[in-house]
Amino acid sequence: MCNGSRGIRTTVEAWHSPHSQDVLSEATDADGPDQGGGKIFYSIESTNIPGKFFVEPVSGEIIINAPVHVDDTPHGQYELVVHASDAGEPPLHTDVELLIRVGVLGNQRPTFRRTPNIIDKSSGYSATIHENAQPGSNVVTVIATDPDGQDSLLQYFIASGAKDKFVINGSSGQISVSPDANFDLETEGSTYKIVVLAVDAGTPIHETATTTVTVDIIDVNNKPPIFPGNPSTYTCYVSESAAVGTFVFFATADDPDTDAILEYSIIEPIRAVDRSGIFLKSTLPYNYKEIFKINSTSGEITVAQPLDHQSAAVIILTIQAKDLNAKENIKEQIAKVEISIYIQAYNDSNPIFTLPGWSISNTIVKIKIPEEQPVGTVLMTLTAKDPITSKFIKKFEQIESSTSVDEEKFVIIEVNSGNVILNKRLDFESLQQKSLRFQVLAISEDGSHSSELTVVMDVQDINDNSPEFSQKLYNVQILESSKFPEILMTIQATDHDSINNLTGFGTVHYFLSGENADFFIVNRITGIIQIAPNTTLDREKQSTLNFVVIAIDTPQGGVNQRKSTAMVRVEVLDVNDNAPQFSKTIYSAVVPENVIVDTQVTIVAAHDPDEVLNGEIIYEISDEGEANGLFQVNMTTGNVTTQRVLTGKGRAEPYQLIIRAHDKGEPPLFTDVILNVHIGDVFANDGVPIFIHPELEEIAQISENSSIGSPVFQVLASDPDDPNSPNGKIKYTFLNVENDANVFSIDSISGLITTSELLDREIKQSYSLLIIAQDQGDPPQQATRLLRVNVTDIDDNIPLFKRGLDDGPAILKTLEEIPIGTEIGIIEAVDKDIGENGKIDYIIIDGNENGLFAIKRTNDNKGVITVVKRLDRETTSEHLITVKCFKMSSKPLIHQKQYNKQEPSLRQVRVVVEDIDDNKPYFTKDNITIGVRLNVPVDTFLITLNSVDIDSNSEPISYTLVNTTFFSLAPSVIDTVPVPTNHNIVFQLDQHSGELRTAGNMLAFVDGYFELQVVAENSDDLDRQASTIVKIFVVRDRDMLKFIFGKAPTEVRQFLADFRSEVEKALLLPVELNIYDTQFFAKEDGSLDFSSTR
Repeated sequence: MCNGSRGIRTTVEAWHSPHSQDVLSEATDADGPDQGGGKIFYSIESTNIPGKFFVEPVSGEIIINAPVHVDDTPHGQYELVVHASDAGEPPLHTDVELLIRVGVLGNQRPTFRRTPNIIDKSSGYSATIHENAQPGSNVVTVIATDPDGQDSLLQYFIASGAKDKFVINGSSGQISVSPDANFDLETEGSTYKIVVLAVDAGTPIHETATTTVTVDIIDVNNKPPIFPGNPSTYTCYVSESAAVGTFVFFATADDPDTDAILEYSIIEPIRAVDRSGIFLKSTLPYNYKEIFKINSTSGEITVAQPLDHQSAAVIILTIQAKDLNAKENIKEQIAKVEISIYIQAYNDSNPIFTLPGWSISNTIVKIKIPEEQPVGTVLMTLTAKDPITSKFIKKFEQIESSTSVDEEKFVIIEVNSGNVILNKRLDFESLQQKSLRFQVLAISEDGSHSSELTVVMDVQDINDNSPEFSQKLYNVQILESSKFPEILMTIQATDHDSINNLTGFGTVHYFLSGENADFFIVNRITGIIQIAPNTTLDREKQSTLNFVVIAIDTPQGGVNQRKSTAMVRVEVLDVNDNAPQFSKTIYSAVVPENVIVDTQVTIVAAHDPDEVLNGEIIYEISDEGEANGLFQVNMTTGNVTTQRVLTGKGRAEPYQLIIRAHDKGEPPLFTDVILNVHIGDVFANDGVPIFIHPELEEIAQISENSSIGSPVFQVLASDPDDPNSPNGKIKYTFLNVENDANVFSIDSISGLITTSELLDREIKQSYSLLIIAQDQGDPPQQATRLLRVNVTDIDDNIPLFKRGLDDGPAILKTLEEIPIGTEIGIIEAVDKDIGENGKIDYIIIDGNENGLFAIKRTNDNKGVITVVKRLDRETTSEHLITVKCFKMSSKPLIHQKQYNKQEPSLRQVRVVVEDIDDNKPYFTKDNITIGVRLNVPVDTFLITLNSVDIDSNSEPISYTLVNTTFFSLAPSVIDTVPVPTNHNIVFQLDQHSGELRTAGNMLAFVDGYFELQVVAENSDDLDRQASTIVKIFVVRDRDMLKFIFGKAPTEVRQFLADFRSEVEKALLLPVELNIYDTQFFAKEDGSLDFSSTR
């Protein structure tokens, strides 16, 4: 019968050594010699993980055959059935279940019963629900198990990723839809990554397991279609001569549901208006309801029957778009819109447009216009002929649109020339409708006939936007154990240009560059950044990785390509990938047989470069060999001491112990080292010296400025033997460890330790002295004791900056106009002293005469430079200051002094003030008054307006003529009345150069003056504009001043500028003198005087 017939439970440590005994399965048999004599044989009948254990057939010892780990089984537990049978005839047997849990003694971490994720093969849970899932609907149930506790005591929590859409039952682990959840794929995405925690009830601390639940939301067709722009009505035009089948309009709607199938139809009400504006009440004799038809799939409206302007001048259709695949709110998944179709009368005498594509039956002309052209650009020129006179039409009139979209405001039509001029900025990305239209009338000379033209402008996208990252710096973390294809992050840049598959505008591709870019790869299309193949991360070598992500549009390249960059800083997190390493490959120690219990034998020391728990070391004796409890090791210090009374008589070989150092990582890693302990056999001299001073772990202190021969410590030991015999007389010596004993001397008789060399704490701050107290017996007995000597600091170093003599100033950059108190940079000096002696303070001694900056120390001895007054780059763009570091304990009286590179306590800092666009443009000359001759030709240069922006990074300045007003000064007008004038007809202003020219004849404006308001701007902020008034007087030749000089024109022109200035001063009026020409003087008889100038 087995000693554990009801089952055996035990725990072994993870990564336990193979071939070690952990469990003894023992059975008894009461039969006598005739039935086997009580012999029992053991075997493993079954196991859930084969190959991990085997049983010794005779002793029943369960031996670990291979390393064990908690992840080998779903529950962190090995399940064996041990079979015990006797040697009788027939043999009888008994089976017992053996449950072996993996972990450490004490509370263990729970584990989730993970299931493979079908999508990405990762370990976790996955589920799908419909977007209309009701609150309380079950999503999935997560299940964890506790290796050393009841599973029913586990509590479940959602750590992150639920976004208030999901809740979890703390006891059962069931995840369900939260009461307030409302899923919307179009705005919130279709995938949720929920991080779930399972917390046990163990002590001394609760352990936690983590898993990820991926929930995918399935789209449900539950949203109605919408016509673009959500208009109440559309307007279009068609000639009454249009043939059956002629295209009229596209009525298309958008549906946010992915599986929508839209059907278009013409429904009631269908109305019509005759040319007098009266609604038709009957469809007889002209059935206007069947004049048009619509394609149910595409929404294309075409002519179905001949058109008649006399019968129906306007037909108003009601168009319905219905989602045939609707699953919810089926009756509400429709959209309606009205379309007013104007039937244009046809007349052979009407003007004929001579534009390509225009005909009597097709009055629509399409043109393509690139976006972002300058306002004032001539987009096209309208031309038409009178069919009766064959003359070109000279009068065009724009038809006001009745649509809600005021598209006609984008252009203006010059009445006489037919020039179509851009009147408002065209931005492709901000336009709801990419095709704009306007209507124009060509009117005959007598005004009796006209023809209509509909111009459809297709606005073409240009690459005017660079990709934009959501932030300039991304900070992410990754475990150093991560391998390809582990995903680091997904980075996205937004390009506001519309996606164009032909040009590549709006299509963003990604690349990596920079110092550590080789560690990672990026999917050029999705922006997913992964660990690069064949790449190993090692936090102990490099804990931070930096690289740059480049986002470019127009992947095929070219001059239009734009790009932007973002910095990624990756913190490499520690994993337990380093086992502790002992300082020696083998340890040896000698200890007399007659030492007392708890006597120190030796100290073993190991180091682990990992962090936190992964680097904390625990020592234990993993194999005592034949020592059998004689020794013990302190689990934290590695101090090996005696545990029982020793004996060395008759033993020549040392005891061999295996000392193990393992960390606290998961799983823990370990290293073993051999310790050979020799037991000294004591004959007559049984008394072993005993240390009184130093005590265990006692530390001595000595100042670093002590002279040679200064006393350090008084060593004292006693010997139980007769002090008058050699067995009781003690002598003291050092055992040299790492040459530390060379710095000190010990008197062999008195035990006084003194210094034998000068000390310097900054070179070495601690010494370890292994003291030997040995009697004079035969054989001699000895004891050892470790004394640590700490060198205390004195203030013998000055603070200084680490820099070369010829090093330039430290560069700090900051923006102008930053808030007072803003930190702009940090500088750091060093002082080899410690504690209060090593505290450093800073002061600005030069270059801060205006008090713009201040510096204060931090607790870690750094100097933080801040702004204390306003910084203006336009006043001063750079500041060169000198900072001095000094002892905080002795603040000096510092006077203003210049920088001396020979003085290491000084450091120059150059503060570069970077520009921001904080100034508006201004005109170099304001409120200008000039004159223009009555008979001046069109396109005559008048003046160049000039404005400047003192910001270094300001945008180019553009000029706009915003208002032109004519004031008549004719004697017949009693009061001067301002008359608004179309400035585009009279004057033209180059928006880039500011050059003002005449654009029309001045005859209509004699005896008066113009007042022009000109605006200079380089931003969209209205408060950042500059404005000036230009007065232009229209003068007759008789009104102009004439001057005659007795010199030739070539000589006169040399001093003409000075002469004009003197005349302006003499007039005592705020006017400018405009000189129109300099010619040879004409005498009364018409001959020219070449020696004079008029």
